[in-house]
This record gives sequence, structure tokens and C-alpha cells, in this order.
Amino acid sequence: MRLTAVDIIGFKSFSDATRIEFHEGVTAIVGPNGSGKSNITDAIRWVLGEQSTNELRAGRMADIVFAGTQSKRALGFAEVTIHFDNADGHLPLEYSEVAVTRRYFRSGESEYEINKAPCRLKDIVALFMDTGIGKDGYSIIGQGKVDQILSPKGDDRRQIFDEASGIVKFKTRKMESLRKLEQTDANLLRLDDILGELALRLAPLRKQAEDARAYRQYAEALKSLDIWYVDHQVKSHEQTLAELAADASDAGVAFRDAEARVLRIKHEYEQAGEALRDLDDAIEKMRSEHDVLSADKTTLLASRSRTELSVEHAAIRIRSLQDEAARLHEALDSKDGDHDRQAKKRAGLDALRTRYAAELKTQQSLLEEAVAAANLAAKKRQELSSQLDLVRQQHFDAKSRLVELDAELQILTRHLDDVKSAGSDRQGDQSRLMFQIESWQDEHARQSALAAEQDAELAGKRGEADKARDALTQKTEALAALDAATNQAAYRMRLLTDLDRQGEGYPGVVRRIEARRHQDSAMGLDVLGPLASLLEVSDGFELAVETALGPAANHIVTKDQKTAAVWIDWLKKTRGGRATFLPIAQMKAWPLDRTLLEKVKGSAGYLGTADTCVQVNPELDEIVGRLLGRTFVVDTLDHALDVFNRVNRMVRVVTLDGELLSPGGSVSGGFDQRTGAGVISRKNELKQLAKKQAEAVVAKAELETELDEARTALRALMQTCETLEQNRRETARAIESLNRTMEQGETALAAYQKADRDARSREMELAAALTELTDAKTKATAFADELTDREAELVKQLADEPSADNRSELEILRQDVQDLRVNLTSVEETIRSLDELAQHVQETRAAERQRLSGIEAEIKTVAAERDRAEEMLAKIHAEQTALERSLQTLADAVKAKQGERQALEGKRRDAFLAMEKEGETRGTLLAALEKLEAKKERIQNQIDELKNRLWEQYELVADELSVKLVPDMPDMTPTRAAREINGLRAKIRELGPVNPGAIDELADVSARVDGFAIQREDMEQARQELKTVIHDLDLAMKLQFKDGFTRIAAAFTQVFRELFNGGDATLDLADGDDLLESDIVIRAQPPGKKMQNLNPLSGGERSLTAIALLFAIMRLRPAPFCVFDEIESSLDDANVLRFADYIRKYSKRTQFVLVTHRKGTMESADRLYGVTMQERGVSSILSMQLETPGTAR
Repeated sequence: MRLTAVDIIGFKSFSDATRIEFHEGVTAIVGPNGSGKSNITDAIRWVLGEQSTNELRAGRMADIVFAGTQSKRALGFAEVTIHFDNADGHLPLEYSEVAVTRRYFRSGESEYEINKAPCRLKDIVALFMDTGIGKDGYSIIGQGKVDQILSPKGDDRRQIFDEASGIVKFKTRKMESLRKLEQTDANLLRLDDILGELALRLAPLRKQAEDARAYRQYAEALKSLDIWYVDHQVKSHEQTLAELAADASDAGVAFRDAEARVLRIKHEYEQAGEALRDLDDAIEKMRSEHDVLSADKTTLLASRSRTELSVEHAAIRIRSLQDEAARLHEALDSKDGDHDRQAKKRAGLDALRTRYAAELKTQQSLLEEAVAAANLAAKKRQELSSQLDLVRQQHFDAKSRLVELDAELQILTRHLDDVKSAGSDRQGDQSRLMFQIESWQDEHARQSALAAEQDAELAGKRGEADKARDALTQKTEALAALDAATNQAAYRMRLLTDLDRQGEGYPGVVRRIEARRHQDSAMGLDVLGPLASLLEVSDGFELAVETALGPAANHIVTKDQKTAAVWIDWLKKTRGGRATFLPIAQMKAWPLDRTLLEKVKGSAGYLGTADTCVQVNPELDEIVGRLLGRTFVVDTLDHALDVFNRVNRMVRVVTLDGELLSPGGSVSGGFDQRTGAGVISRKNELKQLAKKQAEAVVAKAELETELDEARTALRALMQTCETLEQNRRETARAIESLNRTMEQGETALAAYQKADRDARSREMELAAALTELTDAKTKATAFADELTDREAELVKQLADEPSADNRSELEILRQDVQDLRVNLTSVEETIRSLDELAQHVQETRAAERQRLSGIEAEIKTVAAERDRAEEMLAKIHAEQTALERSLQTLADAVKAKQGERQALEGKRRDAFLAMEKEGETRGTLLAALEKLEAKKERIQNQIDELKNRLWEQYELVADELSVKLVPDMPDMTPTRAAREINGLRAKIRELGPVNPGAIDELADVSARVDGFAIQREDMEQARQELKTVIHDLDLAMKLQFKDGFTRIAAAFTQVFRELFNGGDATLDLADGDDLLESDIVIRAQPPGKKMQNLNPLSGGERSLTAIALLFAIMRLRPAPFCVFDEIESSLDDANVLRFADYIRKYSKRTQFVLVTHRKGTMESADRLYGVTMQERGVSSILSMQLETPGTAR
């Protein structure tokens, strides 16, 4: 077989129709990077069946369609056709030339053709399977294969060898088998759980079924006795009731006469009562009016008292405010006078301070001159003078201290007064704050109660939401279980459908005939198909019919013998095997001897002849009658043996389990692993699965509707919860805000309380300081007096001492300076005290003026309120006078009405006595009548109860009971019947709650247990079979891989030596004991180097070694042609020449297509195709036939 051409249109960058022809030898496709030459490789890979977009270098399948350029519009499809010369019959088709076409539309649709005949993708894959040129073969090798060999990941190299040795399909089957095994284990576990659950139900169900049977027995006996008893009691009570009715009629006549007399007297009594009630109503109305007026008077008096009190309080408040205003005016006037006096006093002190300062400066100058002259004085006088100076200095300090103490005493006194005044204001603010805190606390309590109510409501709604969520979860789980069951059934249907489509179960010759008749419609026109495919078998009879038909199930039904002859001739020509045909025109049913049917009629287990279990087209009746009309179907083998012997072993007998008894006496049966896998069984199972799927769709729709309703209900509850939570959050925020406000208020209150404590402490400290200053002043005064005496004594001593005139003058000067200093200090301290006092007085005057303005405004407000209260008081006085006159008028009217009432009351009393006397007579008669009626009613109630009981318990009408319905019990008495009824009811009560459906449920559960047990046995057998398959696959993979690996290793060594002109290379398994998972170790020894793995080799040597391995694999799995896409791109020039020489060497037996840009490779080609991109995004082809192929070098 040889590749002859590829036609491309709309594939990737090939927008125009492009044809590339291939000849024997080597064809090279060259072109610059980005020109689209590798798109040719992708086109060949795609048309051979590649589905992976990664292998096609595309993000999605639509990307392979030409996307358009600025000058060319995008195309709607991509199409590639590959042509082969199949003269040698390499492909399994009866054509010398084969063209395979694949077409993809941008909308996502695909078309496939083989020689322009529509087909499927799997047909193309099957066509190239095991030819070496499929999408998984080694006919197309790109740079990725080289990278895969050189990859540091062992799994990548391992995949190459698995593909080359052909065990990938075995591994895939093994993984599928392992998945099935895991699924089977899961199903077994689920079955064990179900069986365990059912086993737990069986014991209580058996007890319930036993109780239900006893209950039925007791209930039937109770019903018979109860019906007899009710019928007897009803008849007895009805006779008594007739006698009581006659007595009640006589008593009724006498009672009605007495009733008439009572009514007449009662009418008179009621007339008097009506008149009396009218008087009472009038009197009551007057009293009500009197009470209303009295209440109005009381209200007026209370209002008058309140108003008078308000006027009095207003007058007191005005007087208080006026007194306070007068005090403030006097204080302000006094402070104004003090301020003027203080200002004048300070001006005088400022002048005095200036004069003292000037005099002090002058005297100090004179003193300094005198001191200089006094230095010549005697030592004793000096010492006396020093002592005198010291005393005078101390005296000056003491006087200064007294001035300071006076100033401090004035300041402390003012501070103490300020502290007391501030404390009084703070007490008022503190009282108002405490009232506000109490109101906040009340609001906090209200909000807390509201929060508790909201929490309770929210908890209730959350509970409802949890229940709704649980219900939603249960429905979701039920839907998931239904989906799982549906998916499993769908998977089973797909599997059975695929088996049916593939002809599984039919012999190979039948499958070939079916394939041929579908390909050649003319030839298959008169062929209906295998007999098994044309039958519809009743449920449960599949195995019996398959056994009865045997190989005939695979016979081909044709219209006539001529058609059968044509097909037999075709089988001969194609060596397609042997087949049996059933011509409809010639087939006739064998009549069954009627005597045989008469012998088996009524036999145990006999179900009829096999042809009655089958539904077919009428034209096939003769064939079915021929093959099945003389076969009896029986349920079990024991019954089959009986039937078989009845007909003297002259007719075939088949059981539902597939046992077959043939004429002559042979019996076939036992266990067949293929049970259930026949074509007929498969068809019936498909039908049942389709029915179950339809039921599941309806159930799923109902479940989804319930699920939507549950979701809607849950969303509504969640919305309600969210609204409640929002309200609760708002309440919480309100409480939090109140907490913060209360905290701030309590903080402020604590601050006021602390300020009070601090003020009291400060007041005590100031008082103590004031006392200390007073004591200090007293001590300082005494000390100053002592110093005055001491100074006088020292002056006297100095006077006694002889002295010069200048010494006397010096002392005078010193005394003058000292006096001036004292006076100046005293004046300055006085000025400082006056300034502080003036500042304090100014602040106090401002506060008092502000308070005076508030008092004047309050006086006006209180005066206005007093005036309004006085006006209201005048109105109240006038209303009080009018009310008192109305009250007196009403009192007189009530007195007159009460006189009328007493007269009418006497008349009514006489009527009452007469009515009471007649009433006693009427009462006696009524009591007798009521007694009779009560007895009648009691008996009638008993009759009704009996009839109701009969209807409620047995749905029988007592009046319609016939002789047949009432049991015949001649010896039964009512007493005995009641005793036996009570006994039966006691027995029923002893049984307790009874489940009437337990009997049927027990049978159902037992059947389910048996069915699940059989399923478990089948699954366990399937599990063992899967393990056997996995073991066989492992064994086959090991043998095949070992053989393939050995052959690849030998070929690799040989190819390596040819490519490298010497050297050596080996392939080894890293773990020889693990053939299927072991890493592959590649070692190479280029000429002149030692044996080593690939890593230390140069890049070119590594790539050439990988190429050598690919060539070795190709020797193991040779392909008619090979496409290499730049696999030599990483080789140096010398290795490229070796690669090219090798290609030339083997091109005689393999056709090579090389996509390359290496010069050495191009020179080895017989024919060159150049790929250019003259217009951006559009590839075009140029070709060149070399004159001397392979010798361009």
C-alpha cells in the first residue's frame, strides 16, 4: 500500500483547494517558520481519525477551519481527503484505490466518507486498525515523540514502549475491568446493606403476619355475633318504644291544658313586669343623669381645687422669684459700688507704688554712699549693726509674710464661696440626669421584652426552616438516587444497544451477512435478518424460547429460496463461512398431533406450546410454527418430566430455566455463564429498561416539582427568618444605642458624683487651709512683734555706743530704705489681691445678671399661667352653680316615680303567686311527660347506636337486614352473645396494633430477599470473572510486552550502530520483576565514549539516540509510509547527514514524507514541496522534482 495524495481545503491556513501528490521514495516539505508546513502533518493526522485538539495544535475543533484574513473571508468548513494505492489489498476493502474524507463544519457537525460513501468515524478508525497507519500508530512522528523519549519523566518513556508493544489496549481493558470491579464491589456492599435491612424486617413481619391472621379469624367471628346481637336488640327496643309512645300521648294532653292556664297568668304577670321595667328604666335613667351630674360636679370641684392650688403656687413662685431678683439687684448694686471703690483704691495704690519705687531708688543710692563711709566704724558697732540688719531683715520678711497671708486668706475665702455655689448648681443638674436615666431604663426594659419575643418567633421560624431543609435534603437525595438508577439503566441500555448494533451474540458469518446487506441495499432487499431479531417474546419466556430455537435463532430469514441461493453463492465467493437460511415462501409449520395436546392439557406447570409465547409478523407464522410449534413450555424440570412422559417422549419440552427434554429421552440443563446474554433476552431487557426509563422520567418530573415546591417554601421561610433577623438586629441596635446612652448618662452621673466628692474634699481642704493660714498669720504677727522689740533693743545699744555723725546718718538711710522696701512690697501685694478680687467680682456679676434675666422671664411666664388659672376658676364657679340646680330637679322627679313603682309592684306580686300555683300543677305533669320522653329518647338512642355501630363497623343498614345476612343462631341468647362479643374483643385487644398488610408485605419482602440473594450470587460470580479477566490481561500484557521489548531492544542496538557508524546502545528495565510498571533505562555508547545514560550526552547525540529508538520501534511495527515532522531539527549537521542516509537506505521499502527545514534532509529527498505564505495567514504549495534524487549533495 502507498500514500498517493492529500487534498486539503479550508484546513487551518490552506484556504484554497490544495493537492499534494506523493511518490515512492522520500518527499520533503520545506518552508520558513510560520509558513504552515506542519499544518500538512496535522491534516494527515486529522483525516486518519485524530480527535485530540492538543495533538492538532488547536484550542478547540472549530479552530482547524480557515478563520479568514483581511482579503479572504472565513470558510464554513474544513475538508481533507487522503488517497491510497491499495493494489496489494493492505486495507480490508475490495478497492485498488481508497480515498478517505473527513469534513468538519464550523457549526460542529462532521462528515466522513470512504470512497465517497458516507460512514462513521469509528469505521475509519477500524479501517486503519492494525495497519500501522492509524492515529495511534507510528506512521506520523513529530518532535513531541522525541521529546517524550528524552523526557525526565519515566511515565512518558514508558507510554512509548507500551504503545509500541501493543499493550495499551490491554491496559485500557484492565482499567475498565478494575472500574467495573470497583463498581461491582460497591453494588455488593449496597446489596449486603439491603439484605441486612430486609433480614431485620423479616422477623417482626412474621410476627405481624401471624397477628394479622389471628385478627382476621377473630374479626369474622365477632362480625357474625355482632350482627345477630344488634338485630335482636333493635327489634326488642322498637317494641318497647311503641308502648312508651301511647303513654306519652295521654300525658301530653293533660300537660297542654295546664300549660294554657299558666300562659294566661304569665301574660298578666309579664304585662305588669313590662310596666315595672319601664318605670325602673325611667328611674334608672334619672339616677344615671344624677350620677353624671354628680360626677361632673366632683370633677369641677377637683378642677377648682387644682386651679386654686395652681394660682396659689403661681403667686408663691412669683413672690419667691421677685425676692430673689431683689436680692440679686442689691448684690449687683453692692458689687458695683465695691468695684468703683476698688478701682479708686487701686489707682491710688498705683501712684503710691510709683512714688515708693522712686524714693527707694534715691535712698538706695544715698545708702550705698553712706555704707562706703561707714566701713571705718568700730568692730563692735559693726557687729551690732549686722545684728540690727539681720533683725530688720527678719522683721521685713515677717511683714511681707503677713501681707502674703492676708492675700492668700482673701483668695481662699473666695474659692470656698465659689465651690459651695457650684455644688448647688450641680445638684440640680444631677437630679435632672437621674430622671432621664430612669426613662432610659424603662425604654431599655421595653426593648428587651420585644427582643425576647422576636427571639422566640425567630427560633420557631428557624425550626420550621430546618424541617423544610431536611425535607428538601430528603427529596434531593431521592432525586439523586433516582438519577443514579436512571443513569445505571441508561448505561445498561447503551451497552445492550451497542452489543445489538455490533451484532454481539451472532456468529461471524451472520454479522458479515448483515454488514453486506446494509452496504448493498439491492442485494439485501429480500433479506429480513436473523430470526432472533424478528421475534417479540413474552416476558419470562426468553430463555425457554432461546433454548427451544437453539442455533435456529441465528438463521437468516429471506423472502424465497432464490434469495437464499444468492447469498450462499456470495458466501462461497468471499469465503465468508456457512449460514442457514429460512425462505418464507417454502417454510411450512409441522402440525402437532391433537391427541398429544389433549394428554398435556391440565398438567401441572404446563404453559402451552413455544410458538404461543412469541409475537411476530404474520408472514413469519409458518417459520415460527415450524421451529417452535412442536415444543411444549413447562415451568419446572419436575413438571417437564411429567409432561414428557405423558407424550411418550415424542415432543420436545423446555422449561423456563432453559432445561430441554428432546425426543428419545435426552435431557439438557445446568448452569450457563452466558445466561441472559442471548439476542432475545437482550431485546426483552432493552424493552423493559425503556419502560423503566419512561417511568423514571415521570417520577423524576414529580420529584423535581416537589423539590421546586420545597425550595420555594424554604426560600419563603428563609425570607421570613431574614426579615425577623433584620427586625431583631434593629431591636439589638436600639438596645445597644440605649446601653451606650445609659452608659454615657451613668458616666456623666458618676462624673457629677465624683465632682461632688471632689468639691466636698476641696471644701474641706480649703477650710483646713484657711484655718492653717489663720494660725500662720497669728504666729507671724507674734513673731513680727518680737522682732520689733529686738530691733528697738539693738537700736538702743547702738545709740549707747559712741558714733560719728555719718554713722547716725547711715542708720537713718538704712531704715528709710528698709521702710520703703516694706511699703513697696505691701503696696504690690495689695494691688495683686485687688486684681484677683476684681476678676472674681466680675465673673460673679456676670453670672448674677444672667440669673436675673432668667428670673424676670420666669416671672412673666408664671404670671401668665396665674392669669389663665384665675379665668378658669371663674368659669368653674359658674358651671358649679348650674349643676347644683339640675341635681335638685332630678332628685324631685325620682321621688315621684318611686311612688308609682310601689303600687305596680303589688299588682305584679299577686300575679306571680297565681302563676306559681298553676306552675306546680304544670310541673308535675311535665315531669311525668319528660320522664316518658326521656325513656323514649334513651331507647331510641340505643337503637340508633346499634344501627350506627352496624353501619360503621360492617357498612350494613339494620332496616335492610335480610334473613341471609343475619346468622341463624337458635341456641344463642343476648346475654351469651354479649359475653362472647366481649371475649372476642378482648382477644383482639390483646393482639395490640395489627398491620393488616403484614401478610402481603411478608411475602413481598421474602421475594425481595430471594431476588437480592440471587443478584448477589450473580454479582459475586461477575466479580470472580472480572478478577480472572484482570489476571489474564496482566499475564497477556507481560508476555506481549516482554516479547515486544526484547525485539525493540535488539532493533535499537542495530539501528543505533547504523546511525552512529559504530558504538553500542541498550534498553533495560529498572525493575525486571515489574514488567508492566517498571521505568525504561536507555544507555548509549557513541563511538569513542563509554556506555552511559542519555543525560551526559550532547543534545545532538541524545536526539539521534531517540530517533534511533523510534526507527527501532518502526521495525517492530512497520508502516507503509511515515510522516516525520521536524524530528531531526535539534541534530547537528553531521548527525543530520547520518539521519538522511538512513532515510535513503530504507526508502526502498517505506515511503517517507519529511517536514523539515534542514539542508541535509532536503538533499536526500526525491521530491520537494515548498510551503509559502505570500499572503499573511494563507499557505500555498510549490513543488520540485529533483533530477538526481538523493544526490544533491
